[in-house]
Amino acid sequence: MDKRQKNKIAMYRTVNTYLSDNSNIISGNEEFLNHKDSLDQTIKEIKLKEDIRNKAIKGKTTEKRVTREIVTNKALAIAGALYNFAKKKGDQQMMDSTKFTKTRFTQLRDVELSIELNSISEKAVEISTEILKFGISQDKLDSFLSDILTYSAALGVQDTGVALRKGAHKSLKTLFEDADNLLDSLDRFTENYKDSNEAFYAGYKTARVIKDLGYRKRGEAGEGEDNQVNGNVSPEGDNPVRSAGTSEPDKGENGNVKSS
Repeated sequence: MDKRQKNKIAMYRTVNTYLSDNSNIISGNEEFLNHKDSLDQTIKEIKLKEDIRNKAIKGKTTEKRVTREIVTNKALAIAGALYNFAKKKGDQQMMDSTKFTKTRFTQLRDVELSIELNSISEKAVEISTEILKFGISQDKLDSFLSDILTYSAALGVQDTGVALRKGAHKSLKTLFEDADNLLDSLDRFTENYKDSNEAFYAGYKTARVIKDLGYRKRGEAGEGEDNQVNGNVSPEGDNPVRSAGTSEPDKGENGNVKSS
């Protein structure tokens, strides 16, 4: 993620935490709660997509050896969870697309296997929260995604890592757009509490501010504190305070600095 995106996701998390801490206030508004939960899910997906993007290149240089057996064993476990989820929901199409066996994987050529692995991973990422109940933790899913990248790189397809990285970046951009749309709705939901609960309304507005988490010049006032802005970097003051321990140089009557 670039600096702007990092600042934004920090704000997303602050808003989500604030709403979670005050869920009792919005408990009577079902759509408000649904949008809050959707924001929480989108934040998790952004993190996952960024992990994939970073690992796409790193996986090509790692010395870890990921064999067909290792990656297919993980794929079978995740595909099994997806199948059982689809079976519970009565989704025949997903059941058909996730009904894998060890024999079927063995019969696939390397390139074909790579395609199937990515298909499984896409479905798993899409419903990562739901398959938690089926034994697929976020750590297991992340490990599987990392192994796919490493295995694909081992096939000797030079552009695999770059292509996945670009694909993940595109998905990341889309997820940020989704999060912004959710925030737009949350902003409007919150207006309903402007008069009835001023403290909650004010707290939300504070959480909704994007903070500049970038660098600060050493010795300036506010060092160690974040500048708060509504989507833009706040301008630096015209008269920064001197660092503690820095004295004003002696000047003569004409205003020039005295020589030692």
